[in-house]
Amino acid sequence: MEYTLNNNMIRRLLRLADLAMDRLENGPAFVHLSVLVDIAPNLKDIIKHKFITCLCYYGKELEDHKCYSDIFNCYENALKLFPNNEILLNNLGSHLIRLGYNEEGRHFVMKALDINQFYLPAITNIQIVNSRFVERWHYRMLNDSKRNLAYKKAIGDRINQGHKTVLDIGCGSLILSLYAAEYPVDRIYACDYSEIMSNIASEVLTQNSLHNLIKIFNMNSNDMCIPDNIDERVSLVVTETMDAGLFGEHILTSLKHAWDKLLLPPKSKVKPELPHGCVIPYRATVYAVPIQCSYIHKRNLFYGKEQLYFKQFNLCSTTNEPYDCEKLNQLPGDCVFLASPQVVMHINFNDPNQINKLLNSQNVNMKSMKYSITHSGSVDAIVSWFVVDLTEDISINTIDNKNENCCWEQALFISKSNRRVEQGDKLCVLYKWEDDHYVLKLDDEISNPKFIPLEKEIIAFLNDINQVEGYIKAAKQWYINNKHLKNVRILDTCPFPIFGIEILSLITSSTNSNIDVEIYYIDTNLTEVLNSFKNSNNFCSNIFCFDKKKMKKFDVIIANYINFYGEFNINVIENQIYSEKMLKPNGIILPEKISIKCQLVNSKWLPRVSKVIENNDSCNPHIRDLINAYSVNHHLDVFKHLVTDICLSDCMTCLTLLPKQLSQEISLPLSIPIIANGKLNAILYYFEILIYNNCSVSTANENSYVNQCAFLVENTINVNLGNKIKINTMINNGHLLLSVDKL
Repeated sequence: MEYTLNNNMIRRLLRLADLAMDRLENGPAFVHLSVLVDIAPNLKDIIKHKFITCLCYYGKELEDHKCYSDIFNCYENALKLFPNNEILLNNLGSHLIRLGYNEEGRHFVMKALDINQFYLPAITNIQIVNSRFVERWHYRMLNDSKRNLAYKKAIGDRINQGHKTVLDIGCGSLILSLYAAEYPVDRIYACDYSEIMSNIASEVLTQNSLHNLIKIFNMNSNDMCIPDNIDERVSLVVTETMDAGLFGEHILTSLKHAWDKLLLPPKSKVKPELPHGCVIPYRATVYAVPIQCSYIHKRNLFYGKEQLYFKQFNLCSTTNEPYDCEKLNQLPGDCVFLASPQVVMHINFNDPNQINKLLNSQNVNMKSMKYSITHSGSVDAIVSWFVVDLTEDISINTIDNKNENCCWEQALFISKSNRRVEQGDKLCVLYKWEDDHYVLKLDDEISNPKFIPLEKEIIAFLNDINQVEGYIKAAKQWYINNKHLKNVRILDTCPFPIFGIEILSLITSSTNSNIDVEIYYIDTNLTEVLNSFKNSNNFCSNIFCFDKKKMKKFDVIIANYINFYGEFNINVIENQIYSEKMLKPNGIILPEKISIKCQLVNSKWLPRVSKVIENNDSCNPHIRDLINAYSVNHHLDVFKHLVTDICLSDCMTCLTLLPKQLSQEISLPLSIPIIANGKLNAILYYFEILIYNNCSVSTANENSYVNQCAFLVENTINVNLGNKIKINTMINNGHLLLSVDKL
């Protein structure tokens, strides 16, 4: 029997589903729709959009409650009804990717793209998965020819000295093993914990026909043993498992196990002619120096006395990592060494006793360094780097500013206090060994005023004067236009609820105001600082943490549409339907409009971090081709000055969107005049945000709390002054794509 929409039972099920969705009860709504489709399968195409939308929201609720089997049961049944629907396939892939099942998730996302190659949410997911499979630092490293060739020469020298059996620890793309294979070796073993990198290495092995020489293991070197994995102790270990802080990839633990279980004993001083083991790198020296850097300061420290607003706050960034990593010469603004660098420590990787001693030196203050200040300034961080000697006479400096392709970042130990030093002062820095890495900090941080730890995004937001003043100005204008209201309720989802607090301040400071006001925020990390704020400003009962389980209606909802990485905040946009249902009859969602601004540029830097470049003579072409299969063209959180070598166009508005349009699917072409000759290979973009009336802010300037983003153009285009280039702007539920139209 076939039912129609006029059937009473069908109409009742639809009505129940609609009512449940209006109440944001997606579970019951999905049940009603599932029953409807079960008894009236002929109507499935008519209700398809409603069914898929409901499942999308219900699936996220299930994921929030960790009901994973329910998610997959729902999607299994849904895909039986709509087997070739790109939305369902991609959503299922998204769940899997978020849960860490990257390969399985990628399978469903690729099926979605087979159905619709321009489905932007699926394109985004592929870029996410590719970045997880092959982390972006691989491209910087493989493009650093100076570093690679130094490793090649060091490996060749050691093999020519008689070290004929090699173990490559953390082999990655297999580049070091291939260098070793160019010399007269007997056997090469290579291992990597990453399944994807091991698969790439195996394919590189096949394409270079080296199966008889190199054997690959998908395992941690600490789990390798003789004779299960290798036949006998090797004479040479090569590894590049060094991060910005030298020890962050557990190189000491790996080498301790290698010396204990896999490598010949070190060279004997008594009988140096005996066979012995050797490690590349040979040794390293760690350096450190206090620095002043405005960019680091703005992202990590908010000192109220230096600010125009919120003077009672002292905030510092919090992190789960022992140090941050940045490339100092790429940061915007000035970065000044406040003293001469000093040696923190020496480490000889060819001395097992020194490795063991360091690993056993847990939580002991080992050194206090005294710096003579040569430049007055604020101590924003202690920067650390190292010089690694691959052999006695081949070195790499990880702060090599002369090498534009240098892949190394530096380790930053962020100051947790607002320490000012003057020329001639003495500054004490403490060195401490913890677990398997070192920590550097100022000796007087605990004696400074209390700094409340918060996320970097909140601190950067508060330090962005343009953002703060923009939202305060918007709040004042909204207040002037809405003084007639008796009860005001505002939900402010910005990193810090500046708009809401300004409204609260205006109302409580007005002698003629009888308005009752409630301000809600969403980030529970703000509770301590907001409690401190409201107590010191007599706002004790007016600021609350929002509980989505308690349905409330708001006069204003401030939506944080741009995330900390400089792109659209997908979660906020996907939940737009919830925001709309939480508004009072005349309530509004702010910002009012968001404009996407773009600029066509030539960039030397962006290709080097996107793919292994073709003229790279230090990298095997098979490695290049296999690694480039995982490249991405969309780059977030980049610096405008770093991306841009030549501006080929003025900044243009690609698209202006109202809040309700952000969740729609829109495509718009734009013709852009070329203002200079050059090679077009990148599209830089940022946002201009109209908060309210004429109050707007931009993410374009150097002081913005979010950086810019860019798309790499697939094929470089030669352009000349006076040309016009057509670009396409596509958006789908917050997922953005900027591309050059085929010429």
